[in-house]
Amino acid sequence: MKRMKLRWPMLTILVLLLMSAGCDSRSNNQVLPSPSPGTGGSPSGLSGTIVMLTNRIDLIEDGTFKSYADEFTKKYPEAHVEFEGLSNYATDILVRLSTKDAGDVLLLPVNLPAKELKLFLNR
Repeated sequence: MKRMKLRWPMLTILVLLLMSAGCDSRSNNQVLPSPSPGTGGSPSGLSGTIVMLTNRIDLIEDGTFKSYADEFTKKYPEAHVEFEGLSNYATDILVRLSTKDAGDVLLLPVNLPAKELKLFLNR
């Protein structure tokens, strides 16, 4: 009887291990290498213009965002970053989202339920 008591836990563990053997949380997504500093190359092929919508007009006007864009351009010389400030972001971004003219980078609108984001941000 003692032998039978030890057998069930061992069998249970063995079955669980076999069932979980096919589970793998790793994905096969490949990550593009980032360029090494100073090479000036853009291995990702990132080029063109990126438009960022923001409510921080003050950071556009005082040049803070320009310094961020300059750093980005050092890493990706073929890319150009533009910033567009919206003075009434909460309202204006909803209009922009509905017309599919919401730029490339934006702050998520707090007045839009999370379950509806996929309606506007899936491209």
